[in-house]
Amino acid sequence: MKFKLTLVGTLAVATLLTTSPSQAYTPTTNNLVLWLKTDTLSLSNGDPVSLWPDSSPAGNNATQSDTDRQGTFAVSAINGEPAVQFSDDNHQHDGDDDFLGVTRTTFPSGFTYVAVFSTLNTTTLKAYGGNAGNTIIGDHHPAVRNSFGVTGGKAEFNVYDESTASFHSLQSAASVADGKGHITIGTLATTGPQNMNLYLDGLLVGSGTRTVLPAGLGFDRISGGYRDGTDTLDTFDGFIGEVLVYDRVLSATERQDAYEYLLATYALPEPSSALLLVAGAVMLWRRDRKKE
Repeated sequence: MKFKLTLVGTLAVATLLTTSPSQAYTPTTNNLVLWLKTDTLSLSNGDPVSLWPDSSPAGNNATQSDTDRQGTFAVSAINGEPAVQFSDDNHQHDGDDDFLGVTRTTFPSGFTYVAVFSTLNTTTLKAYGGNAGNTIIGDHHPAVRNSFGVTGGKAEFNVYDESTASFHSLQSAASVADGKGHITIGTLATTGPQNMNLYLDGLLVGSGTRTVLPAGLGFDRISGGYRDGTDTLDTFDGFIGEVLVYDRVLSATERQDAYEYLLATYALPEPSSALLLVAGAVMLWRRDRKKE
């Protein structure tokens, strides 16, 4: 059974969905600048992935011409669904770690990262402190300002704070290095309150406010992060099933639609009823605090 948690008056209500999430939810394509789906890959198990077509209106295909750095297609990787497997070779950075490049996209008005992945890697090693140790979405541009992935088995979202000249990191408390499928979402606003948020499997797991300049914000890598502007390091070790990138912050409804779509596509378990009750209590507590 599928439930949606909403706030009605003073009650957090878990509503039973009478239609499947794949029917009730589809991700918005408004300001979608990258959408990598494995159903666009006509490959056999173990085939190298040199091109992952972009299904967004931007047509920003992810490519890798170096045969030593191509990931491989896996027909049954995330809960029986296909994904692309990326190998990091234990973070030795020997020049054959897997990643895909895209034409660099900048974010003058903020952004949203969405990904489905699975990993068993728990490394805390980083070649560059602003990267995630296992980068899902990254940047190798010389003015890199963000990274999104997994470090130490925890979902991680890093953003550079201009006021402190340092990276700030949001991490999940729970480990995701269990080989199971997980959905993670990161958002960053560059106008108004410059909030950054990290969501894992439908729940908010971290938030903060940063002083961010839009200049320098962008991405150009899937499974890879910054080194020195000449190479890509801190690549992902595991499976990536789907990636969506928006050049704006999604609304709560849009974010939920994207989450429910991926939940149905990969037949992933939803949070337990106990977690829904806890989430409802947190929603009420936060709302009441704002009134004080």
